[in-house]
Amino acid sequence: MPSKDHLHTLKRVLGSKEEYICMDPDCDYRVLKRYMVNKRALCPICAEPFVIRNPIRLAQPHCDACTKGSNKKQLKKVITKIVVG
Repeated sequence: MPSKDHLHTLKRVLGSKEEYICMDPDCDYRVLKRYMVNKRALCPICAEPFVIRNPIRLAQPHCDACTKGSNKKQLKKVITKIVVG
């Protein structure tokens, strides 16, 4: 069965450091890590589309907004803009 025409939510194949699969049960899409860079995917946490950047070390790649510590950085930028003007 060919892969569905949609944004894939990817996760690493157990026992592999190079191969990722789509988590949709109706999709059989598989891709090697080196071909994922600069491709669009769906974040497994917030379900928003994002572009996969290099390097990919996560078992489930997710967007920058869902990365730990990202909210603190964004909040700091907003506060700096408000204080500075």
